[in-house]
Amino acid sequence: TKSDSWRLQDFTLIDIISLYPVSAVIQEPSWKINLGWKRNQDNACLDCTPFIFNPGVGLALQSKLHRREVYFAFLEANLELDHEFDSDHRAGFGYTVGILFDLTEKWRLALVANRTRYTEGQRGYVTESELRQRYALSRNSEMTFDLKTVQDYREGKFGYAYYF
Repeated sequence: TKSDSWRLQDFTLIDIISLYPVSAVIQEPSWKINLGWKRNQDNACLDCTPFIFNPGVGLALQSKLHRREVYFAFLEANLELDHEFDSDHRAGFGYTVGILFDLTEKWRLALVANRTRYTEGQRGYVTESELRQRYALSRNSEMTFDLKTVQDYREGKFGYAYYF
């Protein structure tokens, strides 16, 4: 609330999404896990940054209608801990669906939607949608452009990443 104060926006300890497209050879489920702190953007608690534990299991399919597309869906659990929530937490289940597109050899796009129903602690629904784009400039660098909505919250990010 103060213009001269710092607030934690996001501190990720683990964020892995492992997609195994189903085929005649591969029959493994896809999975994901997210662990860390992230500023709440759905107004369930103002100015809180809950600790989040979000595992999921799902299915992925691959096609080559354009270049390469991977469709995926996860069933997931979500636990958020913060003293600002009713009962200091909220927990529930939801789903994530999405698609990864290789538009060109260097340009990748992801569309992702998520809906979670919190049934324990602070109750309610949260709906998120994201558009993520990556354009490879070289083997070690890329430009990024992301758009995200969470309920009434809107966010856009433009960035540059360098890998070493």
